Amino acid sequence: MRVFPFILLCSVLQHVCGNVTDQCTHDCAITDDTYVSPPPASTAANTVPSTASQSPSSSATEAPIKPLKVILDHDAGIDDFITLLLLLSQRPHIKLIGVTVTGADSYGDVGVNTTLKLLERFGAADVPVALAESAGKNPFPNHFRSQGIRLDVLPLLNEVHPTHSNYMHTESAEDFMARVLKEQSEEWGGDGEKVSIVATGPLSVLAAALERGGVETAKYIRDVWWMGGAFTVEGNIAQWHGKNDGTPEWNAYWDPAAVGTVLDLLHEETRVVFTPLDATNQVPITPELLYGFGPQASKLYSNLVGTFWSSVVT
Repeated sequence: MRVFPFILLCSVLQHVCGNVTDQCTHDCAITDDTYVSPPPASTAANTVPSTASQSPSSSATEAPIKPLKVILDHDAGIDDFITLLLLLSQRPHIKLIGVTVTGADSYGDVGVNTTLKLLERFGAADVPVALAESAGKNPFPNHFRSQGIRLDVLPLLNEVHPTHSNYMHTESAEDFMARVLKEQSEEWGGDGEKVSIVATGPLSVLAAALERGGVETAKYIRDVWWMGGAFTVEGNIAQWHGKNDGTPEWNAYWDPAAVGTVLDLLHEETRVVFTPLDATNQVPITPELLYGFGPQASKLYSNLVGTFWSSVVT
């Protein structure tokens, strides 16, 4: 198992936080308690400290926080939920405006259920969640997909009971993403701000959203951060799907055409950042890493991340 989301999200945070990189680096450790509300404006990262030379009437100037809008597009695996936790831990720097779930690395309905529980647990029950209708061209083995159930039954997640009011029962993830991106337009009542897509599974939902939404959808994508692909290393599916040359990576192989569609339909100036196997192979999940979560066990974020990863450590 590799630390997929940590590399991907720390890259996003480096990009988002700019001059408060030190704070982001600290936050990557997920040491904060359960999120309740945004930190006060007087926190060190957001305030210009006062000096002795200031007059009594002058006060510190507060730098406004302009959160980066993010849609998380995941496929309900263990690493995907860790990514969700990392994003939630970064409020108010990041504003999660939607979560789309593909039943690839797990079963879709189970993935939606776990997502809703995590959002409820961390005070984000207003974030919409939608389930994809896309089917994989090369599906994951069922014993891979069943791992999601291990998370959904955890006592720490079942202290809360989501209302499901934020579950988009009548709208697919593909239609939801296309609509939300269009709604960023001032013509649709939005503020004109673009959205970052953090994708930790196949690109099927984004590909379909771009096809259905057209230019207006692509126009409001700031950048795409995708955990997928393999450039100079072997793939990770040979032992499960023998009919290949050993080069494919799971998130690309699940729906190969979607990768090409996304790259074709995005605007030329849209930034696409890959986190391929070349990078993730370098950071294995080890017992030594997980022992480090022990001193932080009283922190809910760390407790959950350590628990999630403990189910795959070897």
